[in-house]
Amino acid sequence: MDNIKITFSPTQEQVDQIYCWTTFPESNWSSIQMCFQKGNLCVATIKNKPVGFFAYRLESISIFIIIAETKEDQKNKGIAKLIKTELEKKYRDIEYKAFNLYCEPKSSQFIWKKLGFEYYTEKERKSNNDLIYMYSIFGDVIESSTNSYEQLEKDNTIEIWNSYNPKDKPPIFFSNIDCQSDGITLRKPILFFGDYDWKIRIKYSGKIYEGRYKDYDRSSKVYECFYIEKVKID
Repeated sequence: MDNIKITFSPTQEQVDQIYCWTTFPESNWSSIQMCFQKGNLCVATIKNKPVGFFAYRLESISIFIIIAETKEDQKNKGIAKLIKTELEKKYRDIEYKAFNLYCEPKSSQFIWKKLGFEYYTEKERKSNNDLIYMYSIFGDVIESSTNSYEQLEKDNTIEIWNSYNPKDKPPIFFSNIDCQSDGITLRKPILFFGDYDWKIRIKYSGKIYEGRYKDYDRSSKVYECFYIEKVKID
């Protein structure tokens, strides 16, 4: 691999050079420029010349990738993977736990798949069925069911369904709750990408919450996924 360097502080000159080779429509350029101004533009360079970039915004616990591209003559050299890795290193030890994005063009989904991204759970986007949403979790969280549903303990559990009114359907995510010594903070937070209108049920210390995720934690600004780091049942 060439001597590729990653910078989170690109110069205006480097941004202007990106403008000369990016294949995105000019209408997207304002988004790239805005990310640059906010310090949310990660650029790969070779001999100080930009060869790839991720433009992103910081959300509640996720990094939303707005636009990403590798220069045509530098593709298939692992540049996008290197940028993703450096972003993980930068944000791993603070509140951010994952990346998310939608694929535009749709064919880019295969590239993101190679970079470790997964598709959102089926039916999570009722109003945007034509868009392909993907995510990649890098934080230390519980991101999938830890055992079979039949083995789930009767108490101290969390369950998630992929609709508000699932009737008799089993949950698509479930886990036992394991708290720290304070009795409310999970040893590992739970992160699950889905619709905040979906039903959630939490059983803990003889109490039960059953309803929509957005009603469980009204102070939460997380819309793309379920993120639970503390048990909140009155």
